[in-house]
Amino acid sequence: MAFGRHWLIVLVAAVLAFSACTPNQRIIESSRTPEPVPAKATPVNTVESELEAMQNADFTYILVFRRHDAAVMDAADKSFINANLPPDVNRKSLSEGGRAVVIGSNFPLLPGSIEKLTDRFVMEDHSKPEAGPLEEDRSGNRNAASNANRRSVNVNRAENPKAK
Repeated sequence: MAFGRHWLIVLVAAVLAFSACTPNQRIIESSRTPEPVPAKATPVNTVESELEAMQNADFTYILVFRRHDAAVMDAADKSFINANLPPDVNRKSLSEGGRAVVIGSNFPLLPGSIEKLTDRFVMEDHSKPEAGPLEEDRSGNRNAASNANRRSVNVNRAENPKAK
């Protein structure tokens, strides 16, 4: 009888051992090379879609900057824009494959910023009609603030169809 129990235990152990040695189907299938999936073209972020997003975010000042030669903004261009914008600009977005920078803010720029930026870039102003001057001295110097309200740069405000 003891021999029968041992035989039964050996038989069960053998069945378990042999059944555990079957190949894992998931591992076998993972070694097959998957078919390449064609990459989808990433949609170009257009200035119009960025302007709409900035208007939906209800920014007071919305400006678009492009290089005069309409080329892609390089690292020096981006650095120049960052250096001449105040830190409280709410949103800045590179658009049209790097050819335009769209800026949205609820605060005017610091005095002299517009002149520096428009010397290097073409600027479109899509700010709200009631936005006021694009520059304002926030240092507490009243003389600088009155001079900042005078635009030394001829910038035309773009038509905003939602403002009508």
